[in-house]
Parts: sequence; C-alpha cells; structure tokens
Amino acid sequence: MVAKNSAVRSHIKAGIKLLLLRSDGQPRKIVQVLFHTFQHVAPLRKCAKKIVLSKEGWPRPFFAPLYSRFKALKEEPVFCNLGNISVKPVVPSARHCTRPRLTVVAMARNESVRAHDIMRHFCALFDRVVLIDHMSEDDTARIALSYDGVENTEVVVLRGEDSGYYQSEYMSACANALLREAKTDWIFFLDFDEILPFSDAIELRQALVDRSDSPLIQMHWHNIALKEFDPVSLQGATGLIGQQPSSFVKVAINVRRVGSAPVLVEQGNHAVHFLNENATIKAKPAFGMMHVPILGFQALKTKIAQGVQALKQTVGKDAILGFHWHEMSAEMETLLSNEELVRCISLYYSRPLKDILEIVQSGKAMEGVREIVLKFAQCEPAQIIEGPLPALQTFTLDTISEVLNARFPVTVCEKKSFILPEPQYHPLPARLENSEVRGQETDAVLAAISANVVCPGLKNNGYIPIIAALLEVYRPRRYVEIGADFETSIFAVCQHMNSNGKYGEAIAVGDWSDAREQERYGDETFKGFKAILGSEFPKIGKFIRGTDAAVSVFREKSVDFLHVNGVRSFKDATDIFGQWRTRLTDDAVVLIQNTNEVTAGLGVWQCFENLREQASASFQFSYGNGIGILAFGLRPRNPVIDLIAHFQSQPEKMEFLFSQLSRKICS
Repeated sequence: MVAKNSAVRSHIKAGIKLLLLRSDGQPRKIVQVLFHTFQHVAPLRKCAKKIVLSKEGWPRPFFAPLYSRFKALKEEPVFCNLGNISVKPVVPSARHCTRPRLTVVAMARNESVRAHDIMRHFCALFDRVVLIDHMSEDDTARIALSYDGVENTEVVVLRGEDSGYYQSEYMSACANALLREAKTDWIFFLDFDEILPFSDAIELRQALVDRSDSPLIQMHWHNIALKEFDPVSLQGATGLIGQQPSSFVKVAINVRRVGSAPVLVEQGNHAVHFLNENATIKAKPAFGMMHVPILGFQALKTKIAQGVQALKQTVGKDAILGFHWHEMSAEMETLLSNEELVRCISLYYSRPLKDILEIVQSGKAMEGVREIVLKFAQCEPAQIIEGPLPALQTFTLDTISEVLNARFPVTVCEKKSFILPEPQYHPLPARLENSEVRGQETDAVLAAISANVVCPGLKNNGYIPIIAALLEVYRPRRYVEIGADFETSIFAVCQHMNSNGKYGEAIAVGDWSDAREQERYGDETFKGFKAILGSEFPKIGKFIRGTDAAVSVFREKSVDFLHVNGVRSFKDATDIFGQWRTRLTDDAVVLIQNTNEVTAGLGVWQCFENLREQASASFQFSYGNGIGILAFGLRPRNPVIDLIAHFQSQPEKMEFLFSQLSRKICS
C-alpha cells in the first residue's frame, strides 16, 4: 500500500491535501503527494479510489479524480513550449507562438542539377541557409546565392578548399561558430539529397514547438527511389518508398538547450557529440525525412567518382569511411546498365552492396514498397545571378575556425544557457482603482482563508496561506514565480485563478535541474509537472525552463505579482530584483522568501530591507525562514497596501494566524 511509502516520493511537495482512509472509513494518514510522484503507479491504482478531499465543497482539485490521471501521466503530452513557455496540451496555431529562428547547414559539390529544388525547399523553411561549397566546378554556388533574400532567407555561401573528404571537420566548425554567435534557435545539418516532410514553415515550426525540451532531435531517413530518372523537378515526381525507415538519421541542435557548448558533428551528419558533457546526450526522435540519393545514371556516376576521389585524398580517416563509394565504383559498369539495381540501391542506401545484391537475387527487394508523389515546401524559383559572382570566402582546415568565427561573430557572452527571442509578454494596462479594503472586509478574507486553504506542502511551503490572502484581495493578471522548480505554490495560484473566473495567468520559472532529483528520477518530475500544468490549467499555467534568460521574454511593466523563491544570498536576491524591477507594473506586488535567515552567507534579509525603502508598503512574517511582502504603487489601485496596513495593525495576531495555518496545511 502507499501508506508504507514504498512508492511515494515523499520529498516532493504536495499540491492538494488528501486523506488515505482505512477500511473502516476513518483517516489513516495524511498523504502529501504531487503530480507524477509515484515511481510505480500500480500500487497507487489499487488504493486511489480511497483517496478523498479533506474539505467538502472546495473547488475541484487539480488532480482529481486522481485515479483517472495515472495512465495519462505515463504518456508524453503534446505541448506548445516554444521559448520554454507551455501554453496548452492542444497544439495551437504556430502564429500565436514565439517564432524560432532556424538555420540549415549543408555541404555540396557539383549539385547544380538539383540545386534549384533544394534551395527552394530550404528557403521555404529556414531563416538562414549556410552552404559550404566543396570545390564545385559547376553553378552550385551561383544558384545558391541567387536565393539570398528570397522568402526573407539569408543565404551564406563559403568555399572549402581541402581536396579530401572532411565533412565532419567542416560541419563541426560551422556548428560551433553558429552556437557562439547565438543568433539562431535551431541548427539543422542536411545534404542536398534530403527533404523535410512539411508543406510550409509553419508546419516545421509547430513540429519544433512540440520538441522544444530536447537538446537534440533526430530525423530518420525514408529512402526514396525515383520511378523515372532525371526528373525536371523533384516536386511532383513519382518515387518508390520502402515499408520501414532507414536506420540512418540526421540531427538538429536546439540552441536554447545547449547554449555555446562545443560540439562534434559526425561524418555524414548522423550524430552530434557534446564535448564538455560527461554523459552522452541522446537525440529525441522527431520526424522522418525523404532521402533521394540517386537522380539518375549520370548523377550516380558523378557522385561515385567525386566520393572516391575525395576519399583517396583524405588523411587521418577511418578506412571504413565511404565504403559504399568503393563498392559501387568497382561495379560501375553493372550499375550503369541496370535501372532496377540502381533503384534498389536507393531504397537500401548505405547498406553494403553485397547485401543489396542478395536482396535483389532473393526477389524480395520490392516487398512492401509503394509509390508516392513527392510533395514538400518550396518557394518561388529565383532568377539566376548574371555576370561574375562576388568572391566567395574560402577556407582550409587550417583557417576554417578563424574564417567562420569572423563570419559569425559572437554577440552574447559565452554561457551555457539558452537564448530566448524577442519578448512575448507585453505590458499590462494600469490597474483600475479598487475600493479600499477595510478592516472588516480584511477579517472576512482572512477568515475565509483560514477555513478553506487546503493546498499543502512540506515545511517550507508555509507561505501558501499568505499567497492565498494576497490573491484574494489583489487578483493579479500575471503572476511569475522565480525558482518554481519543485514547489507547489504555482499550483495553488493556478487553482485560485481557475476557481475565481480564470482572472489571470501564472508562469513558473525554473531549471528543474536539482542534482539529487536528477540523479534519482531523471527528468520525471519535470515531465509530471508539465503534464499536470497542461492538463489541469491549460489556459492559466505556463512555464519557462531556464532562469538565466527568462526575463528577456517579458517586456517592461508586464508582471503584476513576482514571487522570488529559493534564493539565499544577498547578491542573488539583489541581481534577480534588479533584472525584474523594470518588468513589474507600477502597482506590483513582490513576495520574497528566506527573509529571516541572518546567518553567515545568507543575505536575503538585507536585500529585503533595502527594497522596503522603495516600496509603498511592506511586511515580514518571521515564521519559517521568513516571508517578505512588498507592495508598490498607489493605494486605490493596489489593495495589498491596505491589507499590509491591516497586518501592521495587529502583527502578533497575523503572525500567529498564518503560522497556525502553515502548520495546519503542512501537518
């Protein structure tokens, strides 16, 4: 049974007080549980029906009926989490989301035959195309540059002058330069024979919204053989596709999740390694992509010749690298006279040639293969640049880092944090003048809170009754909690807003990266948090994962209520308030914890005392670790000023009342 705490993560805070009843119906034990707190849900299912609310008539709690939630919580919900802001479990239109900036990095050599198709595809989806032209002798660079500015896409063409096959070195250097530059949110590594399965940029961005928590995503190849060789355009061409995707994948980096951490891009762009990380960061499966490796006989012949030549001139590479080029070169005459064999090579691309021949000889090559018509995002074709091209920036292995760092200069300090885009939250209008809160009304508010507050936590969550009192008189339009990682107050706020006409929104800001939590449970706590927030409070509860750059999401005067949670030092508290002060409205309320810790190294109390001089009214509860309240602005528009005056008129009574409430709900 759960009562034995065999399956309860007891250290995690609770969001609602529940009673576990004995078989005779009498209370057995107060259980403090939070969202997704059970490592094994099976034991809980057996007793879930015995869990009841502690207060009859209280608004429906955020995880009742509890029993029905367990199966759902085991599944990964779909969230709009662009910029780490969860909006709702139903995917909204991408136009309502903060627009991510997308960059694709590609390497090409003599790809003029398909350059128009691929550049039209890239410009339709990405904000920037970085093409590394590897010693092309045709119009690949000219065609690519002609698309600069099409669909507002920036096209950058650089030329690599190393004769060997150094794709990993080129792509890694480019990736690291772009990461340090910090002007893009996603970096894709694609080739000129790969097509993403989206009809427009909105579809692609929405797919990334749903995967914005992942540092890396991977996209499986779906190999496609053209039914008719050398089509005029890949758009609308008929192809053959296998029943199963290829085992090969391509990757993309979520810059918001990795910051400027140095990376190594594997040969072929099939994987990315983070050099400063002790553990491997796994890429999350995202979506498939169309891979059209062979256009026709001539393209295949050119491709093989270039590949073999480059490999011969490559120094210090594994001998197995590019094995398929050597195999196909040895069988060139056979390949150029057998269309069906070429199609099979396309369908089973990167598998050894002998395996492909065995499949063909077995007569099973076309099992499960079906026809498809290629349809994908494409912009309008561009006019080819006439006359001489501007000189391309060139580099070699010796100069590549210098050239790329100059082309993509660092614009922010190198820090492992994600970069958020332009602010999403706009200023709030001035609050309306409310009637003054008189003593009798305040007493009534406090009496109601005393009777109905049932949002418990562990011993450090005794500030929830205070929050309830502030919410009751103030009704903030936008509540932001800094350091909300493993706390329950955000749910108490959401519950109050939801039960009183959905009057505002509550935004949790945190890292959810506590070392002990991560070691024991990985990311399960955060996933549970998202699941509950999205399912129970889809229009009210939001979150931003990452405290460093969260303030940049908010414009000036866009926050009514700021709750600073979990800060212990004077410097940290001062820095946070300094960052967020301009984001507060003129009549804002600030709640600061740990204001009664006066031991060495703990200086939040000093910061609070300094801030009291700036506020219109302030009050400190000394129980626990101390809870400080600051109210700014004018009395008619900020009723908390009158509430604080009521506290100050009888401080001992208020201290006793709220400390008793704290002990009551945390018992």
